[in-house]
Formats: sequence, C-alpha cells, structure tokens
Amino acid sequence: MRRSKAAAKEKTAAQVEALDQARTKDAQKWCSVICDWIEDEGFSGAYGEQIVDETRRELTEAEKIGRVPQGKPPAAMPVGEIIKRCKPIPVKDGEISEIAWYAAWLARWICFAISDTVTRDRALGLALNRQIAGETAI
Repeated sequence: MRRSKAAAKEKTAAQVEALDQARTKDAQKWCSVICDWIEDEGFSGAYGEQIVDETRRELTEAEKIGRVPQGKPPAAMPVGEIIKRCKPIPVKDGEISEIAWYAAWLARWICFAISDTVTRDRALGLALNRQIAGETAI
C-alpha cells in the first residue's frame, strides 16, 4: 500500500514537472512572438518595456475583477491573424496614451493566443526582461 502511494506521488511529481517544462518552452516561444510584434510596431527598449509592463498591470487588474478577455481562435488561425483581429479601434489624440493603446492591444491578442494563464504570465515576464535588456531578437 505504501509503495503504491509513493509511486503515485512520484508519477504526479513527474507529470507536474513535465507540464512546467512544457509551459516554460511555450512561454519562451511566445516571448519571441511578443518581442517581434513590439519591434514590428516600431517600438523597442523603454517603449517596449512600458507596453509589456502596462499589459501585465492591465491583466492583473482584469483577473481581480474577472474580466480577462476570453475565447479561443480556430486552431488553424495564424498568430498574425489573431493579432490583426484583436486590434482596438483607433482613438482620438489625447484620449489615451499610445503606450496604453498598444498595451490594450497586446492584452487582447495575448489572451486569445495563449489560453493558459501560467504560460501567458511567463511569456510576458520574459518579454519584459528582454525589453529591459534591450534585446530584440534571439
């Protein structure tokens, strides 16, 4: 009986470790997608850092009140199409800052592209670190 419980615990620990490794690998991939998007939009360094940081803040607040964007795109939909479809309506000058507008856009598309919150949080954290470091592509 004790051996079967120990074996079950070991199996569970191995499954948790495998899931964690898969999430980390996915987060690294998504970090590159985020950083490429920031660069494609003409931002880098301090501006990219502000966009990712604001996105993380917005998603934290949205989670607190249960208003994180939900939904899943069709499995075959390319990331570029997800990004394009999630683009917010342009705002009038002075309505909100450019950083806030891009952060809202990133928050929308990243939630639809990555349904797993842990992976999404890790990807944004990695992207923030890359923006702080001034790294563009790996």
